[in-house]
Amino acid sequence: MSNQRGIRRIGLVLISIIIVFIGFGWNTFADQKVNKEDKRLENLIQWGQELVDTPLKVVVKWQGQWTNEGKLTSLEAAQQLAINMDLPIPQVVSSIDHETYRSITSIDGIRVSFNWQVLSEDKNYMIVTMESTDAVTHSTLLRLQDMYLTQLDIMNIDAAWNATVQGNVKERQAVTATMKDVETQLQTHLEFNQVESYTDEMTISRSYEAPSLGFDLVSGDHNMDLQIAVHLDEMTGMSRVSLGFPIITVEY
Repeated sequence: MSNQRGIRRIGLVLISIIIVFIGFGWNTFADQKVNKEDKRLENLIQWGQELVDTPLKVVVKWQGQWTNEGKLTSLEAAQQLAINMDLPIPQVVSSIDHETYRSITSIDGIRVSFNWQVLSEDKNYMIVTMESTDAVTHSTLLRLQDMYLTQLDIMNIDAAWNATVQGNVKERQAVTATMKDVETQLQTHLEFNQVESYTDEMTISRSYEAPSLGFDLVSGDHNMDLQIAVHLDEMTGMSRVSLGFPIITVEY
C-alpha cells in the first residue's frame, strides 16, 4: 500500500510539471524574470525558514529556449553559457532522442547542474538547477540567481525561474492541521486565494493565486502564483512541507 501511495505521489509531481511546461506553454512564464530589486526568492527562503525546521532544502530552476541564429552552434552556445556561469564545460551525454550536454559542480556549497538539449537544428532547451541544504549558502544562492539572469539575457535565452523550499516540521499532527498552520503563518506575509486542491490519506497539495507575486501562471480560468504541499512521512511521523513559486517542481 505504501508503495502504491509513493508511486501516486511521484505521478502527481510529474503530472504537475508536464502540465506547467507543456500544457500551459512556456510563454505563460514571461513575467517571471527577476531583476536586482526582485525579492521573491529571498522572501521564499525567509518564509521557508519560518515555516519548517532545519535543514531547509532550496531548489531553484532556470528553464528556457535558445534559438540558433547561425552565429553559434548548439555546442558552442552551451559551452559559452556554462563558462559565463562559472560552470565546467558541459560534456556530451548519451540520449536516445536528442543530443544533450551536461555539467555538474558545486559553487560555495551550492550544487549546480547544467543541462542543454538540442531539440532541432535551430532550437535548444536549457535547464540550470541550483540546490542548497545549508542556511549559510543562501546568500550565495541569491548571488547566483542574479548572475544567471544576467548571463541568460546576454545569450538571448527566453528563460524563467521557479523555486521550491522544503523541510520537516516537528509537530506530529494530521496533515490537515499542518496545512492550516502553514497557511495561517504565510498569511502574515502574503495575501492569497486557493484555486486548486488535491488530497489523499498522506498528502495535501493546494495551489493559490497571489497577485503580489506576479507569476500569473495560467491554469484553466485562473492564475497560479504559489503552491503548498504537506506530506506525512509514515517512517518518522513528521510532516514534510513544500512551498513553491509558482509551483512545486520537486517530489513532495
